[in-house]
Amino acid sequence: MRTRGIALGDYDGDGDLDLALGNSSLTSDDYNRIYSNNGSGAFSLAWTAPITADTYSVAWADYDRDGDLDLAVGNLGLGSGGQANQIYRNDGSNTFVAVWTSPDSNQTRSLAWADFDSDGDLDLAVGNYDAPNQIYRNDTQPGDLAPNLTLIWEAPGGAESTYEVAWGDCDGDGDPDLVSGNYDRPNLLYRNDGTSDNGEWRFSLSWMTNVARKTTSLAWSDYDSDGDLDLTEGTFDEGIHIYVNQGNDSFDDLPISSLNTNDIAWGDADGDGDLDLSAVPGLILENTHLGREQMPDNPPSLNIAPPHGIANANFYASPVIVDSPVISIPFSVFDPEGQPVGHIEGSYSLDGGGQWHPALAASGSATTNL
Repeated sequence: MRTRGIALGDYDGDGDLDLALGNSSLTSDDYNRIYSNNGSGAFSLAWTAPITADTYSVAWADYDRDGDLDLAVGNLGLGSGGQANQIYRNDGSNTFVAVWTSPDSNQTRSLAWADFDSDGDLDLAVGNYDAPNQIYRNDTQPGDLAPNLTLIWEAPGGAESTYEVAWGDCDGDGDPDLVSGNYDRPNLLYRNDGTSDNGEWRFSLSWMTNVARKTTSLAWSDYDSDGDLDLTEGTFDEGIHIYVNQGNDSFDDLPISSLNTNDIAWGDADGDGDLDLSAVPGLILENTHLGREQMPDNPPSLNIAPPHGIANANFYASPVIVDSPVISIPFSVFDPEGQPVGHIEGSYSLDGGGQWHPALAASGSATTNL
């Protein structure tokens, strides 16, 4: 198989992550596939796409808010003509039904879901190589059999030779902004400015790299733990760079590796509470906090997981209604110096943060053995 894109997501709701493969398929042996995780380290083939596709990106999201993950497929197209993208609805029992085909056939290399308009559902960004990048607003209502996606934005500068698009709230204003990673062209950051007076959604070009590298991948993370998102760029020709967020649409270029890479991803590989960088092929870069001073006694960090078993989509949690009187909230506590954490208090809001109420432990203390 010529696999171009992979995505992890718990499509069957059993609490472990399953695997979707996006393949550049010339024969039925290369069709896109989903493998189910049996929970013990093995994966079994659960679904095969019914058609040939030159797929470069796959992305999970619960677009219809029915409680399970659906799959978006971004296609480059065999030859130079491009190919329409698709969404497959998860109907349970390893059944995925093609319910949406994009109205145009472009050379799509990247897909990314996020709720850019804060209406509770996930919207779709499309990164194209030969055409302007696009954003589709999700207007799907519960019970709709097919997605209702409306094209609301195209990049104003035309085709950007985009290899990857990524959402991230880089300015800390509460809504996701969109960055495009471009091949032999500057990378571009579009700030989410909300609606204009006529109701149109605005994405304003707020920053670009001053060097045109052969960018193959992008990833947002707060690598330096200073409270804002930094942008990591993997390239085909000039190694890996971190653009350190300085605020006010300003980023400092920090080269961290000469390795040329096809893809990058952040995660805490060594369990020390900060994010480390994985790069393809075969490299993990340990985050040693170079370039920032550590306080003598760093504050502990608290990681809270969603109170349900559905995987997140691009760092934006799939909406789920939890109606039981007792709700389990998974969390973990980390202190850089290994000091005990003596007390944790929780609060919850039923109106989006307007009024907060104390979260009471169901039995005794919820913070034992810390």
